[in-house]
Amino acid sequence: MPEPLPALQRPVPEILAGLDTAAREGLRALSRVSGPVDDITARAVTGLSPATADDVLRRLMAARLLERDSVDGDIVDGDIVVPDHVITAATRGETPRALDHLDDLVLDRLVTTARHAATLAWPARDLLPPANADTRVPCTGPWTLEEPEQARLWLDRAQPTLMTVLRGAAARGRHHAVVLLADALHTPAILNADTATEADLVELCLPAARALGDPALLTPIATRATRRWIADGDLDRARALLVELTQWTERDGDANPEILAIQASLLAADGEHDTALALLDAVVEAHDQAGDARGEAQALIQTGLLLLALDRPGTAVGPLARAVSLFHGILAGDHYHRGRAALALAHAQLGCGFITAAKSTAILAVEAMTAAGSAPGVDAARKLITTITTPQSTPDIP
Repeated sequence: MPEPLPALQRPVPEILAGLDTAAREGLRALSRVSGPVDDITARAVTGLSPATADDVLRRLMAARLLERDSVDGDIVDGDIVVPDHVITAATRGETPRALDHLDDLVLDRLVTTARHAATLAWPARDLLPPANADTRVPCTGPWTLEEPEQARLWLDRAQPTLMTVLRGAAARGRHHAVVLLADALHTPAILNADTATEADLVELCLPAARALGDPALLTPIATRATRRWIADGDLDRARALLVELTQWTERDGDANPEILAIQASLLAADGEHDTALALLDAVVEAHDQAGDARGEAQALIQTGLLLLALDRPGTAVGPLARAVSLFHGILAGDHYHRGRAALALAHAQLGCGFITAAKSTAILAVEAMTAAGSAPGVDAARKLITTITTPQSTPDIP
């Protein structure tokens, strides 16, 4: 009697028939994710418990139903790949409705994991509320990621996969999942100063938010889109959306400070700097009266940056110092914005000739950006320190 064929030689349908439910369903889920995926993503996609997920991945690898991505023909401990012939066999006979349901399960799991990672990576950043989601009960938990640095590294590594999943969800009309996943992906985009990805996320997220029609989601997303378009110089589009934003918030009575801050940005872009600064003063006052320290600090940074752009560093020092103070006090957990405020203040101090103070503040910016996990922020602060310590920057103040 002939010996059983090794896994590599046995027909794939025969191997699939011998899998238990956990392995079979895990493979089906993995077959719906395009391209290579890292181990953390693979575990999340299966929706299994930690021990079961690792066991399933090992068994699928041993059965040659999964492979490791290769470099120059050598198999390395890299990303996991489901070969095309396995994908075909694993989903053969599936109805479009069944595949759509499977895609929704995978989407749910990745949305949950990405939101958990974004919260770990930047705890001070409030994610959009998940209420009334068109996603189902989350299938993954915090076991997937446990440390901020691990979460940031995973978000960076998984970005191509997550963006592909996001685009697929948008095409299938999974609006709330699109909003939640795009919101989570804004975290690494901001920390990495990845404006191209920020722009892509806005383009995917805004139509989904419009389709949902929920003001709790639409207003912050439209605000984000308007700011992105102003920064990119797409002022006509920003103005049109600002008109809509204003109409949505008019029912609340008093002018929304966030809307006023956007109006100030547009005024500044149009060269109406004094009007913009006056409006920002009103925004700072409104946030202060409302007890919104975060909003106040953000408006102070915006004011300081505009003053720096107008070559008025002496005037910029005051609001920026106040912002730094807020982020060192009641907002101490927001390392990224503390770093932004400190970096801007260091530039203002340098512009005033306060060399010693500028260097000390820039060092604080390095520390804050390091804690935030923002490599571009760290680089910008270190570059400023290098500028300060050049021979041309002899301290004017003892």
